Amino acid sequence: MSRNSLNKPHALVTFLFAILSLFIVFNGSSNIHINHIRLLNASTTTAAITETGDSNELKIKDECFIIDINIRGERQWGNSMYYYMSALTYLLQKGASAVFMPNGRVEPHNSLGNPIGVPNLDNNVYGPKANTVNKSDCEIVNPKYLGDDGYYGVYKEFKNGGPNGSNMQDLMEFREKWNDIKKDWPSEPFNLNLFETDFGVEPSIEKVVNTIGVDDWKDVLVIHIRQGDVMARANKSGPKLFIHSQPPCAFYEDVIETGLDGQPFPYVLIVTNEATSLIHQNACNNYLNDKYSTRDNFTKLLDYDMLVDRLHTVSSHAGHAGYNDGMRKDLYILTQAVNVAEGHSTFTMGTTLLNYNLKRHFYPSTPATINSVPQAKVTLNGHWVNTRQFHIPTIQQTTYVLHDWLGYNGSCNVYKNTSTSELDGNLGFDTWLETVTKESEAWEENGTNFTQKLLNYKRSSMVKHKTSDKPFRCDNTDAVSHFKDNSHWFIPCKCD
Repeated sequence: MSRNSLNKPHALVTFLFAILSLFIVFNGSSNIHINHIRLLNASTTTAAITETGDSNELKIKDECFIIDINIRGERQWGNSMYYYMSALTYLLQKGASAVFMPNGRVEPHNSLGNPIGVPNLDNNVYGPKANTVNKSDCEIVNPKYLGDDGYYGVYKEFKNGGPNGSNMQDLMEFREKWNDIKKDWPSEPFNLNLFETDFGVEPSIEKVVNTIGVDDWKDVLVIHIRQGDVMARANKSGPKLFIHSQPPCAFYEDVIETGLDGQPFPYVLIVTNEATSLIHQNACNNYLNDKYSTRDNFTKLLDYDMLVDRLHTVSSHAGHAGYNDGMRKDLYILTQAVNVAEGHSTFTMGTTLLNYNLKRHFYPSTPATINSVPQAKVTLNGHWVNTRQFHIPTIQQTTYVLHDWLGYNGSCNVYKNTSTSELDGNLGFDTWLETVTKESEAWEENGTNFTQKLLNYKRSSMVKHKTSDKPFRCDNTDAVSHFKDNSHWFIPCKCD
């Protein structure tokens, strides 16, 4: 398997304040409080900001901005993609006159600060006045800024969106209409293609799979499985941490065996990162390898090592030949894949955004536990969606509601606030997270652990839904009557 250096997680503010403090010390940033999006850098100044009570509103239209953020673009590739693309999408869609990107090199090691392999994010300028704005007149914004007092400011303009809170629907729509958006804007060297990649990997993936006996790359399902630190939190003794926990093996298994228009995929390729010890292992990696490497199944497991040994890295924006070799090959594979199934990771959020070959996309929509990424968001046009949910006509996306996964209630009823009668896409998640964390303290005493949970979850409990441009509806009972005619609700759930 690959030796990815995946994005380091950000701490999730859970019900345990001590955990919050610990993670802030470790990573220097965190966020979970739903819709409370930190944006403004401490050095941001006056003109565009007005005080309203204990919150701020940032004026965006016709203003210019400098994105100020320091993320290692190889070690935190997914986070940097999410933060940068979210900031650009939100600010430009809200009418910013110009947005200045940071330089891609970070001293003293001269390593790439922006996501490697995405050259046009480096030191570029975007917007309708990119060629005339004076940079010294622009506001500084930081999509992941943590205030000096540890408080995540509630900025009105960014309450349901913004640079640290964009959703894949807005991001993918922005990608699809990028050429139309910028057609009357200044051209090169300004407003270059945001989604152009250069990972420096040769030859083409199509040629390589032919050499290992696959006639058509379109027959291959690429699965991304996270291991390492994200698994150690759920595998450790005592109370577990389910911030970035991964889905059960039944999710991957179901995609493999039914994802090709109801039929199994002929081939599956697993992309993962190294597990240095037992506590870092994801049991689903071994389970899928064992099951689909035999002749008892229609689906054939492709040899990852054999495939990547036929790929080579050359000097490019991603670095010199051999630099971050394994990670660059994985990025290339995931951005070229036609069919992708993923767990919980901003790494694959980024590769999905850059993937123009993608035709089928599968992911567990709820419960979703990516650090600093809320489970659900409100789009720029006011629709409730799961954060990684999107509908693009050229891509068939299937979401999996993991009902009863570690006790999670996938019912539509959990989203209704009983005191206000309003719908909120994140209701039920915090309660589930607190409950499963407490219950996990006694797992060992009860003779179970997270590995057994991963292996024993039943496929019959899952609810699959193909995303569409129509609101989600439940018509069968009065208990979910608030979903019968709601034009702003797109989050799939289990109708009761």
